[in-house]
Amino acid sequence: MHDNDPLIGKMLAGFRLERVLGRGGMATVYYGWDTQLERPVAVKVINAGHQSEGTSAERFVKEARLIAAWRHPNILQIYFAGEDAGLYYYVMEYIEGSDLGSCFDDYRRQKKSMPVEEVLRIGRAVANALGYAHERGVVHRDVKPTNVLVAEDGRVVLADFGLALDVSHGSLGTVFGSPHYIAPEQARNSAKAVPQSDVYALGVILYELLSGRVPFDDPSPAALAMQHITNPPPPPRQFNPDLSLEVETVLLKALRKKPRERYQSGQALLDALETAFDLPAPTLPYLDAPPPVGPGAYDLRRMWSLWRVPERLARLPTVGAIASRAAAAWQRARLGALSPAALRERFGQPGAWLRIGCATAVLAGVLIWCGGMNRIFGQEAAGLLQALDRSNPETPATPPPDATGAPDSTSESPTAAPSAGNLFTMYYDDTGFYLLNASGHDRPVDPITLERLDGSGNPTNRWEGWRWGQYYGTHRAGYCVVIEVIDFLEHLSPQECHNRFIVIRTPNADDPAIFFTALEGSQEFRILWDGNEAGRCAIADHYCEVYLP
Repeated sequence: MHDNDPLIGKMLAGFRLERVLGRGGMATVYYGWDTQLERPVAVKVINAGHQSEGTSAERFVKEARLIAAWRHPNILQIYFAGEDAGLYYYVMEYIEGSDLGSCFDDYRRQKKSMPVEEVLRIGRAVANALGYAHERGVVHRDVKPTNVLVAEDGRVVLADFGLALDVSHGSLGTVFGSPHYIAPEQARNSAKAVPQSDVYALGVILYELLSGRVPFDDPSPAALAMQHITNPPPPPRQFNPDLSLEVETVLLKALRKKPRERYQSGQALLDALETAFDLPAPTLPYLDAPPPVGPGAYDLRRMWSLWRVPERLARLPTVGAIASRAAAAWQRARLGALSPAALRERFGQPGAWLRIGCATAVLAGVLIWCGGMNRIFGQEAAGLLQALDRSNPETPATPPPDATGAPDSTSESPTAAPSAGNLFTMYYDDTGFYLLNASGHDRPVDPITLERLDGSGNPTNRWEGWRWGQYYGTHRAGYCVVIEVIDFLEHLSPQECHNRFIVIRTPNADDPAIFFTALEGSQEFRILWDGNEAGRCAIADHYCEVYLP
């Protein structure tokens, strides 16, 4: 059927249409080939029925061009939009993989449930994409599994952002949104969609992934819309008794009828859901990005066999400095470990002395083994204990000694001197600034302030944490808050922050709050916590560390 499509083989501004990928009421999506850059693309062409609606079709292209300026790892990138002989279309990146609906169907065919960790990972990616769009005043209006693409490499991408035609045309149809996932206010009038309408749709997706079915189902779109408007959703534990009451409560709050009664952002919804599942923070194999590796930090990726050792040691009652260092290292690696209070409690339990003796013997063996590894891997294994100290907020990090036992004055070190507290790392150049919470603790973002200093040390440009905090007040451990200068098409985007953004702000290059760019007469900026200076960073270094309370 698709082979008879008259557009197959047609060239649209250097893009050749080769086959049909899918058809919808508004447009047809083709697999295409970029003849200039020699890469696959997806091309969405508005259907003939809408081509005659000149104003709507032009708006279609205008919105596509607007969204083409966006840059987010969880949003499908648009390359080009235009019109050719009356055909309105836009060109986007081609994702090798499948959509979330197909992935979920595969699990159902195998009579399996999607792992909770995967549900949360996908949900978090969609929430991040929605937050980015909502910050820019765009409501998706059609969040559904077929618009969530899962690439073969695991990347999760939300497609079709803001590309509904004229929502003022209202009610049912292509701009109405999928009736299984539509929010009550949007079902009444598409023009009434708000950011919380997208949160409702995300809630329906999570409900479906966790319970095995959507909350409302009916062959009639109109009847289905009325169910969203009037009927309370059935408790998801009715379909999946393994769900806890806490998880059910979160899902039902996401599906409340009034937007103000729901979670106000996708990030808040995912935070609540992760808390309800009470899962440990994901360990290294599940992280979207490897742990940060700054100056002097120990890179666990290079000695994978060491990874399992702290996991077992963290479960044992230990004593003295070795116990403190091992527990702190595991806290950083796993984003949560035994607290000193927990160790003291276990210390007094029956049989503790026997376990302590065994633990001490094991730890001694590990330290001897690490010494042997040092001879094999050189400074790699020697960095283990240094990494333990760096991860312990109570133990200031020190430079590694040189051959004479003195600190190596020539080794690279952070420009902000380490001290007791929670480690944050910064990556920056003229295109962007990335602040990674490298500690094992969630911290508020509002108390953070960053100021450019002039040649006399006086503050000039000032960025305040509320600019991030108004969208997401908690800086989660292992995640980044970001500033990307919108004037640039390419940004620094460090691997440490890849796909782990909480919020991205995109000011212009001349924004008076920009503090991290190269500027004559300004060599550094400083970091403040609640108005108190916590450290200074050299702008030319493009990397810095600071310890915050």
